[in-house]
Amino acid sequence: MIRGLYSAASALVAGLFRQELIAHDLANLNTPGYKAASTRLSDFATMLLARLPAGMGPATPLGRLTHGVQTGAAITDFSPGPVQATGQPLDLAIQGEGFFRLRTPDGERFTRDGRFSLDANGQLVNVNGYPVLGANGQPIRLGFGQVRVDPNGTIYLNDQPAGQIGLAVFADPAASLQRSENGLFAAVGAAPTGGAGGTIQQGYVEMANVDPATTMTHMLAVMRAYQAAQRIIQIEDEMLGRAVNDVGRVP
Repeated sequence: MIRGLYSAASALVAGLFRQELIAHDLANLNTPGYKAASTRLSDFATMLLARLPAGMGPATPLGRLTHGVQTGAAITDFSPGPVQATGQPLDLAIQGEGFFRLRTPDGERFTRDGRFSLDANGQLVNVNGYPVLGANGQPIRLGFGQVRVDPNGTIYLNDQPAGQIGLAVFADPAASLQRSENGLFAAVGAAPTGGAGGTIQQGYVEMANVDPATTMTHMLAVMRAYQAAQRIIQIEDEMLGRAVNDVGRVP
């Protein structure tokens, strides 16, 4: 019975973690560049059961008994989200696998959120004020005027070349990137390359890759599993109480 409590308790912990991930996805349905998160469940610990022999022969394997479930680290889904037209000349969307490069106080960060603007110095920055880096690894300074961005990332100011959007490419983003502050990503594995990361769409932004219907279905399934684990704990508690109070009572 105690093992049943452990199993149900581990299911509650796993369910809570999954609920947090799903709730975070739902809260960011309308956040440009947001990437959905998930996790994998696995056996917490598995014990091999065997029937002891009556004599000196070997034990007969019966199967395995797990001690509950555990969650792994959050897994980011880097599949592209839908693009949405904004009509803003400094809003950019990537058609491909690349990431915009940003310079932050904590080092270089990466994002698919292409909502950019010019600061007071005419420097291209993101919504948090972090400079956008060009193909040369330096902040892009444009000044003020009519801006046009070609699909290859070349920026024109008043029809004159003024810079080049630098895209970072990761062979395996899930293994090379981890979530950072303000919805950005930090490189923790292989360094990015500066190869072709896709084409640029001016006047568009990439939205979150979260599907509302699927995500709500997952939330309902997790809630049902959570309620089932709660009920198991109640039943185990009742059985333990009965064992303590009734078993062994002398009539």
